[in-house]
Amino acid sequence: MTDKKHIQFHDELNPKLWDGDKLKPEVKIALSRVSTEFVAFLKIKVVPSDVIIVGSSVNYNYTDYSDVDLHIVINFGEIDDDKEFVKEYFNSKKFIWNSEHDIKVYGHEIECYVQDIDEIVKSSAVFSLKQDKWIRKAAPNKPEVDIEAVKQKVKDFADRIELAKADKDALTDLKDKLKNMRKSGLETAGEYSTENLAFKVLRNSGEIGKLIGYARKSYDNQLSLNEWEDLLS
Repeated sequence: MTDKKHIQFHDELNPKLWDGDKLKPEVKIALSRVSTEFVAFLKIKVVPSDVIIVGSSVNYNYTDYSDVDLHIVINFGEIDDDKEFVKEYFNSKKFIWNSEHDIKVYGHEIECYVQDIDEIVKSSAVFSLKQDKWIRKAAPNKPEVDIEAVKQKVKDFADRIELAKADKDALTDLKDKLKNMRKSGLETAGEYSTENLAFKVLRNSGEIGKLIGYARKSYDNQLSLNEWEDLLS
């Protein structure tokens, strides 16, 4: 599962998207159009302060599976004082948008996300689509990666996902562990941490999608009334 398809390093930015370190004009137009449509879908009156691209598509560790992570930067405080409520609203809208649409640029899926203006972006590279310039640019230096540790962590989580597939509480616990694992890895060692790379492999290989599917099925089963339960009423 953990092979060169999921972990790669290059000497140049993705040539499908970039001309050297300049975003290709047609890519910029396509991403700008998507961001405009997504903001309209959010149904808010606040004007985004920026639209940025983060993650592997602005870095040298892209693969054929890499998404184009498009972040809409908004001042949550201008919408409501309860920022957690605003965040939950945007996360719900993001989920609906990404579920209903399969928009790609040269084969790479575009994932839209809304972030607060005060949120710290942990990506080692950040490109402003709105300003058409780099905010933070990564260097093409191949990092030290413990591939065996990544493999072991991926296998461990994949096995645990399969074992927990009918247990809603266990699946929820695994989801939280994955989220915390990635957060910890990014905070301590950055994008090339064992934890973040393992998360990416689990996502790209479909294991996280499997986890979400199992959790949804388990939740629905708990709320359903089957023919045998009906006999007890």
